Amino acid sequence: MPALFDVAGRTAEAEDQKVGQTLFRAGQTVSILVTPNFDVQAALALRDPSGGETLHSAVNSGDPLLLRNVPINESGEFILDVSTLSGEGSYNVTVVVNADIEQEDHDFVA
Repeated sequence: MPALFDVAGRTAEAEDQKVGQTLFRAGQTVSILVTPNFDVQAALALRDPSGGETLHSAVNSGDPLLLRNVPINESGEFILDVSTLSGEGSYNVTVVVNADIEQEDHDFVA
């Protein structure tokens, strides 16, 4: 799985963090995995190039969180935000383009 980027971060309760901003092209698909430690309930949002519209979002309850094969309909710089709804701790974010992230080894919230 060729990762576009793989980021480790740390967050506090009720905190939003812009994890990344990257260029995607129309016609691509994107898969995003957020793996928090067991104390963090996280939310994930992929925002369009204007930064306004949330294209896809998901919330977990401490389990890994996965957006799979999100279609990119317009080219531009997209923003990936991770928010903490409760808890405090660390997380990892992996983004892959035009590839899937396997669910076999994880209990995902999709």
